[in-house]
Amino acid sequence: MDVITLFELATIVLGVVLFVWLAVRGERLESFILLMAMVVGLSLEVMGVRFFELYYYSDDFIVVLGEFPETTPLAIIFGWALVFFTSRRLADRLVLPWWLTPAVAGLLAVSLDFFLDPMLAAAKSASAHSIQQCVADPIAPVSVGAGAWYWCLISDLDMDDWLGIPAGNYQGWFITVAGYTLVVRFARVKGWLTAFHPVWRQLLTLAVAAAVALLIIAAGLYLFRWLHLEQRVDGWIILSLLLFLGAWGLVMSASQRTQWGFEWPAVSLLVMDALICWYGFFSGQTDLVGSQAWILAGFTGGAIVLALWILVGIPWPGLTVAEPFPINPQYPLSPAQVMGYEDAQDPPADTVMNMVYNSPGMLDDVNSLMQTLTHSFDSTALGTLDTQLGNYADQVMGMANTFDQAAIERGQALFQEHSGVCVSALTVASLPESYGMQRGAAVLARTGRLQTPEAFKRIVETAQFLLYVVEPNGLRYPDGDPEVGRGTFAIMRIRLLHAAIRWLVEQQVATAPPDELAAHYEFNTWNWQPINQVEMAFTIQCFCWVTLRAIRDSRGQVSEDQANDYVYLWSCVGRMMGVQDDLLPADFIQASGNVHQAAGLFDIIKQETHTQTEDCRVLTQAALTVMNQMMRRKANLGPVLNVLMPRILIHDWLDDETLDLLQVPRLTPMETNVLRPMVRGLFSLYGYVDDVTSEGFDYAVQRTVGLRLLEYYVDHPDEVDANLFNIPDSLGI
Repeated sequence: MDVITLFELATIVLGVVLFVWLAVRGERLESFILLMAMVVGLSLEVMGVRFFELYYYSDDFIVVLGEFPETTPLAIIFGWALVFFTSRRLADRLVLPWWLTPAVAGLLAVSLDFFLDPMLAAAKSASAHSIQQCVADPIAPVSVGAGAWYWCLISDLDMDDWLGIPAGNYQGWFITVAGYTLVVRFARVKGWLTAFHPVWRQLLTLAVAAAVALLIIAAGLYLFRWLHLEQRVDGWIILSLLLFLGAWGLVMSASQRTQWGFEWPAVSLLVMDALICWYGFFSGQTDLVGSQAWILAGFTGGAIVLALWILVGIPWPGLTVAEPFPINPQYPLSPAQVMGYEDAQDPPADTVMNMVYNSPGMLDDVNSLMQTLTHSFDSTALGTLDTQLGNYADQVMGMANTFDQAAIERGQALFQEHSGVCVSALTVASLPESYGMQRGAAVLARTGRLQTPEAFKRIVETAQFLLYVVEPNGLRYPDGDPEVGRGTFAIMRIRLLHAAIRWLVEQQVATAPPDELAAHYEFNTWNWQPINQVEMAFTIQCFCWVTLRAIRDSRGQVSEDQANDYVYLWSCVGRMMGVQDDLLPADFIQASGNVHQAAGLFDIIKQETHTQTEDCRVLTQAALTVMNQMMRRKANLGPVLNVLMPRILIHDWLDDETLDLLQVPRLTPMETNVLRPMVRGLFSLYGYVDDVTSEGFDYAVQRTVGLRLLEYYVDHPDEVDANLFNIPDSLGI
């Protein structure tokens, strides 16, 4: 087969396979980034062929845009997208400042082109930068490649080239890939582009990013063209400086990675192009001589080795893969001191709700305001509040200005990095752990908020709260921007909701016949405060520590500093929710969390409050049913896996004692000995193909299940309709 045709077909097929792969994995944002890279690639080709007139493509390509010689093959557009994807994904694995990552991406792209262009391209001399003149002129002696495209070398200029490829080409590759990576990376760091945003927002942001990237790339290409052609600055010196910046990033990263493990899309382009190039050489379709071939072989192997070193850590001196740091559960308060807060509630919120329930018509006004904030997040609506309610809102939102937003952003970044595990853990680990509290479960059962059929609506509601908190800018002071402070608004509403439930429960406990209460709650009187400080503190740790525990159980790479930042994030949430500082594992003066104290506080409260009750069993079963429903609606792995996966996950993430307490049915012998190993084997294979690690199953679960659930929450907020965080007017036994 002709090497040009092979290159064209292989590139298009790989591009289509990658799009399908991202769709199967639920990585919608990544597929959009890849699509926008194709737009950038097409724009670059139009710029290079029609405006700069630097080269033209062979008429042997089958699928092209335009008329020869000003054509752009579809394979080249796919090729640019694959180059952007490969370089950016590899560079993102390195722990680097966001502004240095693009330089590494540029270095990786140039390492690919150092063997790709000489193998596939050829060169022609021309009297001027004119494609028509270049096509008409004879092939220059420096032509060694297969002729998939032809560089037009100006005959009266001493252009810097290597094997017929101008130095400016490699500069262009660096600037192009680094420029696009810089803009996308900047948008993600600033929180303008996240998986939490709706589709229209992601596409609009990427369109703007593509436009900005093209401006940066065009400016850079014009600058280097001017330096190279007009000022006669040696092109190799310019290129060396650019590559040095990328190499500096590689050295800075040392052995630190955001994630270890093989990822086939990140190296498939390198391997495919290497095989195509060497097919062209061995089939005699290039004019390479022996020494040139050996040099290109070195570049080929070096590019692949560099990619593998980034992904899986090819052994080298001092390279180590970090083991999970040990957890030492501890807490400065004794169990008796912690449980002493069972009589404490939340006076600021309780005072507000007491006023609301004793003021005719005010509850409707408050709920109307809540809905306004829910759908528009317009902080100006707070100006309509009663003075007492307004003071409460100012107090809650004002706390955001006292927090270290940099530490909060680091905690939010950890969630985004492990969002699949975090979302899965919400339903089958965090919520079930909270159900083990006898009295807390009684309140949930009493209100019916987390029992079927109401469970689906309320768990989606809880997920919305979670996403508002962990999204970028979620815990900032609302300033009228609908993307700022959504978590702050959610906290303010849920805190009032808790106060409302306390008020209603206390009112009905005071008036209901004792025997009716005893029959429902399995104990005679409520001699404790519902949704008290201990219960709220434990709920915060279920969102915080239980999630971190699930990430660790899934072999996710989390450093102690990252874990502490995540604890600080949720401690800030707890403080805004009305939890007292003594029950929060953080130092707000030093702006730091303590993961060991989070684990210690969780263990203390769990030991003191967890008891087996029918409410625990009913609530846990409802949570498993909800996850099954959401999997069926979004992931849809089939009727067996839709039911089995939640059961497998809950057995993976909860210990035997907790499973017994929650009365979770143990896996049957068939499930344990046949179905579970089969599912693990299939998911391990899936994970291995995508990410060669010892925890392939867990990684596959994160991608296949967790991200699909996250996508469901983002795409279907209407599942909770207009009553999101609505304050009830009554409770009935």
